[in-house]
Amino acid sequence: MTLARRFAEYVYGLRFDRIPDAVIHEARRRITDAVAAGLAAVREEPLAMARKAMGRLAPIGSATIIGTGERTAPDLAAFVNGYLVRYLASFRFVPVRAEHPCSLFREQHGAGPADAGGGAGND
Repeated sequence: MTLARRFAEYVYGLRFDRIPDAVIHEARRRITDAVAAGLAAVREEPLAMARKAMGRLAPIGSATIIGTGERTAPDLAAFVNGYLVRYLASFRFVPVRAEHPCSLFREQHGAGPADAGGGAGND
């Protein structure tokens, strides 16, 4: 059995209530960090250029760009959203820590979107 097949079977059989609380906590932190970093970078010039190019390549689609409401093809959205999430981290504007630099955005600017909306995180 291939590693991809083993991983797929594991994920398929996974149930939220069987995931350890520590894993859920860390996953929520990473997702909040990524969204916060994307929102913080959304108005940066290189990202505006990437969104403009995306709009010419696929002006309509089923996937959304973080913080904009703009829709495009899923592959282009993955590219732009990935760029958004990692853009500010490339400047090393925060002290180097064991955690991802984007996690400091939440510490400096308050709770993340799930905390603010009272969401459980599993929906």
